[in-house]
Formats: sequence, C-alpha cells, structure tokens
Amino acid sequence: MRAQLAVLATVLFFSAASSRADDGWERASLTLTEENDTSLSDRNYTQGAKLQFLSRDYTFSGWFNALAPSLGYDAPNWKWGLEAGHQIFTPEKITEHKLIRDDRPYAGWLYGGLIFQQRGTNARGAGVMGTYRLRAGVVGPNSQADHSQVSWHRTFGFDEPNGWRNQLHNELGVQFLYDRRQRYVLCGEVWSVQFLPEAGVELGNIRIDVHGGGMLRAGYNIPNEFGLGGSTHDADFGCHLFAGVTGYAVALDVFLDGNNFRESHSVDKHELVGEARVGLAFTTRHVEFTATHVRRSHEFEQANESTGFTSLALTVKF
Repeated sequence: MRAQLAVLATVLFFSAASSRADDGWERASLTLTEENDTSLSDRNYTQGAKLQFLSRDYTFSGWFNALAPSLGYDAPNWKWGLEAGHQIFTPEKITEHKLIRDDRPYAGWLYGGLIFQQRGTNARGAGVMGTYRLRAGVVGPNSQADHSQVSWHRTFGFDEPNGWRNQLHNELGVQFLYDRRQRYVLCGEVWSVQFLPEAGVELGNIRIDVHGGGMLRAGYNIPNEFGLGGSTHDADFGCHLFAGVTGYAVALDVFLDGNNFRESHSVDKHELVGEARVGLAFTTRHVEFTATHVRRSHEFEQANESTGFTSLALTVKF
C-alpha cells in the first residue's frame, strides 16, 4: 500500500506540473497522509494514516461563526471539514509474547472527526489560521490495529508482532483540539523566508496537552495557505524547505498512561516533551506533496532514546 501511495503521489504531482502554482486554498482540498517510524523497526509510534477533506471557503458570518469566535483577529473566511485516521503504537521487541513492563503498551487509535477552520489577519496584518477539531473513536482491539499490523507483516515477510494480547483495552475516546498559527514574511516575495509561530491545546480522554512552537520555511513561490483571496503568485512551480520545533506539556497520554477506566499496562511518561521537524514541499496549482522527518525527545522514563518517524502528505485542491 505504501508503494502504491508513493506512485499515486508522483503521478498526480507531475501531471499537474503544467498548472500555475497559485495558492488555491480558497478551494476545497483533500489530503492523504501516511506516517511510519523512520527505522522501519515498528516501535513507539510505528504507523499512522489520515484522510482529511476541507470545504471551499465561506465568507458569511452568522450563528455558525458565533459558535467559534476568532478570538482576537478578523477572520472573514472559514471552512468546514471531515477527517478519519488510524494510529498504531508498539514496544520495541514486537516478537516477544509476554508483557514487556519497561516499554510502552501496544495500542491502536481509530477515529473520525469534524473540522472548523478560520483564516484572517491580526492587527499587524499577519495571516492567522485557527483550526478546531472534534474527534471521536476507539482505543483497543476495536481499533483493528493488531489485525492491521499482523496482516502487513505476514504479507511482506517481516517479523510477526506477538504481543498484541497485551494491548490496551477497548475504550471510547473523545477529543477537542484547537491550534492557531500565524504567518510573518521575513523577506522576499517570490523567493521568500517566512516564520510561522504556533500554539494550541488538546483536551479529552485520549490526550491532554498544551503546546507551542514555530517553523521557518524558505523557498520559491511558497503557497499562502493563510490567504483570503485568489492567487498572488505567477509561476508554474513552487518548492520550499522548512524546519520547526514544538514543545508539549502533557497531562494525559492514554498510549503511555494506559486505559482511563480499567487497569492496564502503563509506563511513567515525561510531562515535558520536545519535537523537531524538517522537510521539503513541492507545489503546483492543484497539488502539493510534502515529506517531513520528525524527531521526538524521550516520551517516558524507560525509553532508551529519542524516536522518529517520516510523514508523506499529498494534497489535491479542486
């Protein structure tokens, strides 16, 4: 499946390369994201996939906007969206049958969600994007993470995961997430350097945290996903590099703390966690392809080293 996704991304990207690389974010978009641990060793956050749809822009203000005020900035444009995702977490020694008490639990998370996104400008004229998400799903055997990983490993001849009998129990999860980003152009227009500070919060029985950080990106014809109108670029192609850091203060992480309502395996999590990411993006008018490498600091006391994963995202705007 991963190979098929890579081929699809390549075909769609280069078939659209003759289109003009405007921003396109006032239109609807569909994003497919695939994530896998960088070492392909199936440990910690070992695999994830998400499909996200965002509607075209809406500009009227009414009762729907009043439910989610823009909180300190003017936000004339908004979108609604849907998402569905699946994540798998495992300890390092997946061939072990017995419970590994000094490593993280086996766990899966299958969810669907609603999205409400606002875009506008602050008092200094910088672009601002606020995104609300409401997710509901299930942790445990009903997430089908065990069957997914075992089937994949059997099909391609990898070591068989033998410890899924020790996974977290079934538990319904509900999550509310809010994230706000801003966009400051440090220099340039066609060739540009930009800074994007970010802050947010996550609440629910899956994870509770507050986080903040920022990202630098530099390149040619960087799309303005914060924009409020049509294209400002006049080129056939865009490409940029990016790098960022985020810090998390974590009060709850069910994938480390274990089930909320039943006894289960758990480890002693770190309440302060850092994350760094670097990546490369290619853009055309209708298609964007992004490759990102993410590195996280130790998430729990028994962890021997930091962990990493690679994320590939394909966005089609229509």
